[in-house]
Amino acid sequence: GSFEKKAQFNELILYDKPIKPIISRLTGITTEQVRSAKPAGLVLSNFWRWIEECTNDSARTILLGTNIATFDLSFIFMQSIREGAQIPSSLWYVDVLPIFKSNWSKPHSLGHMYHRLLDTELIGAHDALNDCTAVIDICNSLKFQDKCSMKQVLQQRKTVLSLYQKWRLRYRLLCGKRAATTADTSSVVCEITRNNFHL
Repeated sequence: GSFEKKAQFNELILYDKPIKPIISRLTGITTEQVRSAKPAGLVLSNFWRWIEECTNDSARTILLGTNIATFDLSFIFMQSIREGAQIPSSLWYVDVLPIFKSNWSKPHSLGHMYHRLLDTELIGAHDALNDCTAVIDICNSLKFQDKCSMKQVLQQRKTVLSLYQKWRLRYRLLCGKRAATTADTSSVVCEITRNNFHL
């Protein structure tokens, strides 16, 4: 079996602060792009709606990525909580980083694993769509499947809702019982991101 990319969602969110040059060089995202982007609440609502549309009765949609449990999904969940965006109740995710760690020696970064398993350099690393495609390519590669079949990958799946509930609980603990202001919430997001390994 193999994973297949059938559709893609690619949106930036509105951000009113300058993008640091090092981030622009790394991701290709510029200050001008985020200043003309859509508000976070709208983008997240559209994203979760798109996920639901991609899900059908014959196959569950799985969010597949490397280090997504403690990095990517933390940002998505926290912003979804802030904006009141609803996430689908039946959705799975698989973080392939633990699979990398249990089957291969260091380093385990996406670029290193891509080069190791596909014998070529990952072009455009840190571009969101390129990274998504790279994870699919790795999981479909013969070297990966020699050690880890698709069945074994799917056995690692966990529910997005359970992870989301952990982040929501932590958000409430850090905010307390009062309603957080935008500034308060921003500091909460930073604190959670720094300490996400405690989950």
